[in-house]
Amino acid sequence: MLSALNFCGWILFVPLVIFFGLIVLDELIVLAGVFFCRPRLPREGANESETPQSRYAFLLAAHNEEAVLPYLLNSLVNQDYPSELYDIYVLADHCSDNTAAVARAAGATVFERDEVEVPGKGFAVQHLLDILKDRMKDHDATITLDADAIVVPHYLTEMNRIHQAGYPVVMGCPFTPEDDASLSWINRFGLQCVAVSETARFAMGFAARLSSNTTLIHKDVWEAFEWKCLRHLNTAEETCGWLIERGIPIGYASDARLQEEAARDLEEFAGQRSRWYITYCRQLWHYGPRLLWSAIRNRDWWRFEALVGDFFVIGHTVELLYGMLLVLISLLTGSPIAIAIASCLMLLKMFQVLTMCFLTGASLRELFQLAIRMPYHAFSWLLAMAKSTKLSATWVHSTKTGHGRSRGNDGSI
Repeated sequence: MLSALNFCGWILFVPLVIFFGLIVLDELIVLAGVFFCRPRLPREGANESETPQSRYAFLLAAHNEEAVLPYLLNSLVNQDYPSELYDIYVLADHCSDNTAAVARAAGATVFERDEVEVPGKGFAVQHLLDILKDRMKDHDATITLDADAIVVPHYLTEMNRIHQAGYPVVMGCPFTPEDDASLSWINRFGLQCVAVSETARFAMGFAARLSSNTTLIHKDVWEAFEWKCLRHLNTAEETCGWLIERGIPIGYASDARLQEEAARDLEEFAGQRSRWYITYCRQLWHYGPRLLWSAIRNRDWWRFEALVGDFFVIGHTVELLYGMLLVLISLLTGSPIAIAIASCLMLLKMFQVLTMCFLTGASLRELFQLAIRMPYHAFSWLLAMAKSTKLSATWVHSTKTGHGRSRGNDGSI
């Protein structure tokens, strides 16, 4: 006869073990892909021409970005892709500084939005597309970037290579330089894990996760997509859910690297990630049931994996906390089988984290620092979740100091 405590333990254990089990299974499958899979290009029906032919439009929505925007524009102007085949458009959205002026000085085509409208990146990009409706007929795809990024000289060439291989949507690769001591090593480790995982997911034919705002979208896709529907802080997750629901393949350009202004201490890092996690939860509720039903109805493994990989897998720190919570709840059930299952899943997750540490070159000292800071991260996560109802899609900034400390005087990588 089950006691009330055992019964409550089982009520909590069953959904959490399914949730955490799916996370661990997906990550182990992707980890296997790191060692055994290589991308197969091009896709069927793709244009295999090596000569650049596609024309692109960079869409940059900026809000008070005069300190960092010139570095991005300088890196875009100096791409090794033919300059006549891409244009740079900037929308200065409700700016109170000289964002528009510095963008014009760098050679970009600039528009300004000061009307009383809802601010935010999604609305800003849609406004820019509405302005450029006639000009967009001459472009094959758009590329959106955050204004605080800098791209490598071959960024557009690599994005074009994957696009020409048959992928209507392509994600770039954010990174943090090894010699940038001012940035949190946790942020560097996270970006390295993303690069390893997304390369494997792409090689296995899964949808790449739009975990950063460095996205190429073919005109047939963005003409059907309403950017102003992006009502949350992490627009990449909302875009990804929309694409997966419609079965649109998402490619990954591992060599199209860009450096973004990132969190410089643990507090800022935790706050940033917490806002992202809140968006993951919101999008899981919005797209989760629909993607699950679509995957079951069509027996579509691709959509099911995308649901797990894009909305369940949200970061090693929080996932380890899930595992620890699962083990504690299994003790409440009083069942040796439940305890064994929870312990096994937790060990598999720890194995996956240690393997990623090996692949990314993280030291044991850094791993130990991550472990001792988990309670702080958990507190930040819970605090942010409590405030989630107050978050909106308005502009949110991390500390903007420019890129002089981490790059050359010209902003080069």
